[in-house]
Amino acid sequence: MSFRENTGMSMKISLFFFQHKHIPRSHRVKCSISHIGGNGILVNETESLKKITMEKARENLGITEEELEAVSQLTVRPRQAGSGPSFYEVFALRGILVDRVEPGFVACTYKVPPRLTDASGKLSSGAIAGLVDEVGAAAIHIEGLPMEVSVDMSISYLSAARANDELEITSKALGRKGGYFGTIVQLKNKATGEVVAEGRHSLYGKARSKI
Repeated sequence: MSFRENTGMSMKISLFFFQHKHIPRSHRVKCSISHIGGNGILVNETESLKKITMEKARENLGITEEELEAVSQLTVRPRQAGSGPSFYEVFALRGILVDRVEPGFVACTYKVPPRLTDASGKLSSGAIAGLVDEVGAAAIHIEGLPMEVSVDMSISYLSAARANDELEITSKALGRKGGYFGTIVQLKNKATGEVVAEGRHSLYGKARSKI
């Protein structure tokens, strides 16, 4: 190997480690040896990064012994369909208060429960989607008829809501064409007036009689 080739390889090695400072020193030594031997640099770089990524994923997805013990002690009773609120309704909607109901309009108050926050302490995007789904459907549902089915939701997440924040949730019917309905749902922080999220919700149900 010429001096120029060797120098060029050393510069590539230095640049790689400068860009990937998070790679453990043990992996660095292994890669350095392979670089000197020839063109195995791509293989070893890929293997090292893949190993680090897998280790981080395993760490994030794993559960502790305490968490496993807590789940194993839960008592889950069999539930018959229609016998009462489902687990989802109890977990996601418990605590929601209906303030006002008009044809095509619903207004609710909801205090963010800690159980629906993510690792950063904010109301999770999934919980917000669930609220848009449920409150959006409530604005067009007629008691005694089958529930409409969600077809599409488009949600803009505009600001964060944290545990114990009080939210004002409003849902308004936008219109109907045949069996298709459109609603708009807004979640707003009651204390600050800041909009947390806004969602457009499309649903489908059996065409209703005009009589």
